[in-house]
Amino acid sequence: MNGLQALTQWDLFMGSPVGAWLGFINAIYWLGMGLSYPLTAIVANKFGRKLGVYIGYVFLLAGSLVVISDNHVAFIISRFLVGCASAWFGNAVPLLINEISHPSYRGIVSALFMCGWYVGGTIAAFVTFGTRNVPNDWAWRIPSVLQLLLPILALPGLIMSPESPRWLVSVDRVDQVRLSGCIHELMDTY
Repeated sequence: MNGLQALTQWDLFMGSPVGAWLGFINAIYWLGMGLSYPLTAIVANKFGRKLGVYIGYVFLLAGSLVVISDNHVAFIISRFLVGCASAWFGNAVPLLINEISHPSYRGIVSALFMCGWYVGGTIAAFVTFGTRNVPNDWAWRIPSVLQLLLPILALPGLIMSPESPRWLVSVDRVDQVRLSGCIHELMDTY
């Protein structure tokens, strides 16, 4: 968002927001995140970790594509939806990573996920910098739509990954854990 605010094209599109209005445009992301978090925990515990990640994908897709609209209200809605997606990813993904990774690699894989936020932010900053000379609204729309790139690259891995064995055991689906061959890892950790 900071990069977009530096673009004249975004400033003109949004009508040069200042003060409380600019603060609201920035805060709507966090509002979406804050409102979604309680629900993310309920879904992850009741219906599984992977469903929470898939819901995050739906919010991210909607938020990234709404930004294509020629309406500044749509941009604000987009920020809210992307905030919701961040809540779903921020809750379900670390649980899934920690519960399906081998115990000896769990810390490394978890740390890589957390570093991914900074890698994504750095990529976003460079893309925004690279589009600064585009003479139209695509200067800020390209970075907004490209936030789909890395999650889409990760989607095949999510589809192929198993559901959390710990969650499966917690909802009495032990047979599925046995079929996946993860029961020995669960026993080793207790």
